[in-house]
Order: sequence, then C-alpha cells, then structure tokens
Amino acid sequence: MLAGLKGKSNIRIRKYIIDKGRAAVKKQIPNLFTFGNLFCGFLSVGYIMNGDAKNATILIFIAIMLDALDSRVARILAVSNEFWNN
Repeated sequence: MLAGLKGKSNIRIRKYIIDKGRAAVKKQIPNLFTFGNLFCGFLSVGYIMNGDAKNATILIFIAIMLDALDSRVARILAVSNEFWNN
C-alpha cells in the first residue's frame, strides 16, 4: 500500500492516507441512500401486515425518492462499483 511512498516525508504519507480514506467514504455515500431505500421497503411491509396502509404508502414514496437520489448522487460524486459496471 505504501510501497510507492518509500523515502517520502511523513506529511506526504499522512496526506496519502487521508486522501485514500476520503475516497473510501465518498464511495459509500450512495450506498447509504440504497440502505435507506431498503429500510423503508421492509418497514412498509411491516406496516401493511399490521393494517396501516397510510404509513406504508408514505414509506414507499420515500423509498422511491431515495432510489432516484441514489443514482444521481453516485453520478455527481463520480463513483461506481463492480455491480453497476456489468
């Protein structure tokens, strides 16, 4: 991982590690929208099973919005994963 930094100063090594960490966090932001979408879907199924169609409908619309935002945020941040590239 740090083989290319041999002989570099500590400041450059720290900057390299911080940049790699930021890239990893940036790549996970669209996944948070996907997780929210999944959570709303499961929660809406629970509401439907309990007979509360109003709250289930609201959660479905929230899931639709999160699904639309997921792809837009991924494009804005210019991130992708192996699944999207296939």
